[in-house]
Amino acid sequence: MLGQTNYTEISSLPGPCRYPAGHLWHYSLFAWLFEQTEYAFVIMKLWHCFQASASVLLVGWVAYRYFRKPREAQLVLFMLMAQHELRMLHMDLYNDGAVGFYVYMAIASIVEGMSVYGIVALGLATSLKAPAILLLPAYLGCVQMREGTVALTTICVAIFIVIQVGLALPFVDDGIAKLLGFEGANTGWREYLRKVKIIDDGTSAVAYEHSMNW
Repeated sequence: MLGQTNYTEISSLPGPCRYPAGHLWHYSLFAWLFEQTEYAFVIMKLWHCFQASASVLLVGWVAYRYFRKPREAQLVLFMLMAQHELRMLHMDLYNDGAVGFYVYMAIASIVEGMSVYGIVALGLATSLKAPAILLLPAYLGCVQMREGTVALTTICVAIFIVIQVGLALPFVDDGIAKLLGFEGANTGWREYLRKVKIIDDGTSAVAYEHSMNW
């Protein structure tokens, strides 16, 4: 990020950044890696290979728990391994692969009754790409149905909000920005939410995508 905390000024070759703050923190690790070693690209590719394999295994496990039969779960696994489009997402190093990985982890976690781990995974997925937030109502409904406690559902909501706010704070709060070594925060909350497509920013393209998301 090179110290830039003004979200309207953050961009890359494809154009202005339209992803939440988690996307920047996630890929800043890879940026740091490129400064440390000439094998950074290989390591990045290996990480995406791990994500792809782990995603298939997570979905296969959920399928097994649902069907209760190994054959059906194996069929799902074979279908996923044969999916060219899914492999391309990881080959081209898109963040969709990471979002999918965290979403599958959230679903597998709630199937195993680990709601708190699942909401952390869903929070990370949303911090990479805002539309993942659409899974939140269904996830919370599953928590309430399986656990039957309002307290746990409330805790899950709180964890989800803390993740989103915590990752965005260096861009919107001067104190946190300076604590992390930045000159200061240069983005307001409303401006940030518009930029990452949580709320409509008034442009026709974003308005269309915003309406599709919600």
